[in-house]
Amino acid sequence: MFLFYHKYFHIEYIYGILISKLINTIVNDIMNQPKISIIVPFYNLELYVERCLNSLVNQTFSAIEILCINDGSTDNTLNILETFAKTDNRIKIITQKNSGVSSARNTGIKNAKGDFLLFIDGDDYIELNACELLYEKALETDADMICFWRRFVFGNGYIKNISIPVNTYIAKQPFLFYDYYFETFLLTSGCYMCDRLYKKSFLAKHHLFFKENISWREDSLFIYEALLANPKIYITNYILYNYYVLTSNSLSKIKNEKFIQNCIQHFYNINEICLNNNLPNDSLIKSYMFNSLLNSMACTSFFRALYRTNLNTEITAILLNIMDSFKYLDKVHIDKMKGYKKFRIYYLFLIKFHLCYIYCFLIYPIIKLINQLYIIYFGNKTTNMTKI
Repeated sequence: MFLFYHKYFHIEYIYGILISKLINTIVNDIMNQPKISIIVPFYNLELYVERCLNSLVNQTFSAIEILCINDGSTDNTLNILETFAKTDNRIKIITQKNSGVSSARNTGIKNAKGDFLLFIDGDDYIELNACELLYEKALETDADMICFWRRFVFGNGYIKNISIPVNTYIAKQPFLFYDYYFETFLLTSGCYMCDRLYKKSFLAKHHLFFKENISWREDSLFIYEALLANPKIYITNYILYNYYVLTSNSLSKIKNEKFIQNCIQHFYNINEICLNNNLPNDSLIKSYMFNSLLNSMACTSFFRALYRTNLNTEITAILLNIMDSFKYLDKVHIDKMKGYKKFRIYYLFLIKFHLCYIYCFLIYPIIKLINQLYIIYFGNKTTNMTKI
């Protein structure tokens, strides 16, 4: 009898210990569950990994996980990531074959455990109090997106802030054109997807992922579709993101025929989104999308690239479509604008449009004609016109 009770209490004691350990494990997991998942794609960024990760591991808010997606790097990027991971268990390295930044970000989304997601490019970095400030606002407002501002950090040391001094603001009804703060953020911030904190459940609810078959402006399309899901948006006046810009001789600055084709394809991608969402012609988000595309086109490097192609007709047709869309907006909303606001949104748009249209419709054909005449009279030699 004594042996029976002894064995019984011994088993009960063991079960008690196991249950206690299980409860402690569950509690610790809950307590250690990251609140923010920071998703960072890396591809051959050995020169910038350390700066980026230092800004993350030293955040004043510690309840984070850092998902480093190594997208098939062939340089020393992975070794640097592994060195950091040995000293900070919040760093999780996921290595995949080179599939592009969209695939890497999607991998991060699928593996994220945090309640909120923050995307960072591997050559950029954030302020040390970024996660703390954003998480506070996320809890305070219950917003689906917490928007903030960024600064450009150039390779030569020059720094340019991209921000508007606004009061903190909640956009309860997105896309109202007379909604000053919201439209200012849209038309000033552009379509950069790294300057906002996303609620993970919002992205999951609307099945929002990056389009992996698109390699240019894929982040823009992600933002457009997220905005069309009608999120609750909170706009802060924080400047938290440091966007690193290479010097002007970098390959990313070179505009060629591929760039022109990308602009054309992006126009069709925007149109597809508009059709799929039955957007009216006087929609702010539609004008926002076209205005963002026009910003890429209204520059001298675009004109140089266009000259080297035979795509002038397609670009002219796109410009006319953009202007047609903006005319509807003109009739409905322009009268509500005043002063600098009207200049920035309306007249600046017209200036960019006419700059592109005059080049495509007038200057481009004249230059081509002069070049052809030169070849006829002086032989098959390249003129100085190709340097325009």
